[in-house]
Amino acid sequence: MGRPKNPTRRDELLEKCCDHLLEHGVSGVSLRPLAAEVGASPRTLLYHFGSREELIAEALRRCRARYLAVADALVRDATPVGGDIAGVLATLWTHSATPAARPFLLLFLDAYTCALRSSDGEGEILTELFGRWHDRITGELTAVGADPGPAASVASLAIAVHRGLLIEWLATGDSARLDAARAAALDMLGALASRALARGGPGA
Repeated sequence: MGRPKNPTRRDELLEKCCDHLLEHGVSGVSLRPLAAEVGASPRTLLYHFGSREELIAEALRRCRARYLAVADALVRDATPVGGDIAGVLATLWTHSATPAARPFLLLFLDAYTCALRSSDGEGEILTELFGRWHDRITGELTAVGADPGPAASVASLAIAVHRGLLIEWLATGDSARLDAARAAALDMLGALASRALARGGPGA
């Protein structure tokens, strides 16, 4: 019978792996250099996580949890009233387009690209990393009366616009131009959300 795994040691390694990914990204990560970086042997990492792929997936989840710990708090403070999805997206933009969030955004974009190129069925981690906001916005709209179909369409457009603006911000850093574009997009999304609510209202 093997010795039991030490959850404290596993958590320490996971935190260090998360730090490594935030600094270096996912592309080209191999087990031996990663183990040296976090002060462990490749065998130790495999003992705690099973495989390189599972280690990276767990580290991405931990990075996502760090990022969302702040984002979720902001969203709770900006809970939509009557489908005010634009207000929530404005809050998320304020949190996301910052120097502190930049390493997380770069990592998530890197993970997204790597998973899309992979043939190893990594779609599950994509859903974990990127699917929750679509479901959240759709749920908020349907909760205040929108039909599911239009609500899902508004949510898809909202997330696509938000991510596209963030990628442009990462590439250019032109905050003034993108703040203006964001304001115009939020006006459009607010109008679409109102229309979705009208369709789902009494007598629609």
